[in-house]
Order: sequence, then structure tokens, then C-alpha cells
Amino acid sequence: RKSQNPNLLSNFVFRIYATNLIGSQVSPNYMKIGNSSIDIDSSFVGRNWSWRPYFLEQLYKSMKDTRAEWIISNPYYDISYGILLVTYSKKISEQNVLFVDAQVLEY
Repeated sequence: RKSQNPNLLSNFVFRIYATNLIGSQVSPNYMKIGNSSIDIDSSFVGRNWSWRPYFLEQLYKSMKDTRAEWIISNPYYDISYGILLVTYSKKISEQNVLFVDAQVLEY
């Protein structure tokens, strides 16, 4: 079902980035700043996130079912920003996974 409010997702998305299948980040972080601007931070390119539980879950589920849709992590606090997030992930090609960190307002 499509949302009638195209801004709904933008209200909750905090950060977007992509990794390869071994967990190395291949894109900058695209982070929402305020209501209308996006910060592009390339300092995370090359960092490896394979140790994070949601990464391993994404890899396992996408290998088990090649049609796997979005996978969602358990809520966690972002240490740098002190906000509650969940991470949505989806394999977007044979070599890359897209991660979308979304803010959780209530838990």
C-alpha cells in the first residue's frame, strides 16, 4: 500500500548507505540534517560493518531466499547521536546491500 503522504518516509529516515557483501561500505553516508538538507559524509567509505548483527541477518536471509524483501533490525541507540534507530536492509544487486537507518519515535 502506498502512503498518501510522500513526506512520511523523509520524516523518519536518518541515514542511507550501501555496502558490498563482505560488509565494506561502498557509498558515503547520506544523512538528513534538519527538515530540508542532506549531509554527504564519505569518511565511512571502506569501513566494514559485517560485525553488526543486522548485517549478518541480512546476508543470511538474502542468501537463503533470493527474493527476500526488506529486513529490519531490532531497535538500537546510535552512540554518536543518542537517538533510537532501526535499520532496514535489502540486497540491491549481486554485490551490494542498501541500508536505511530510520528513527524510532516510540518503543
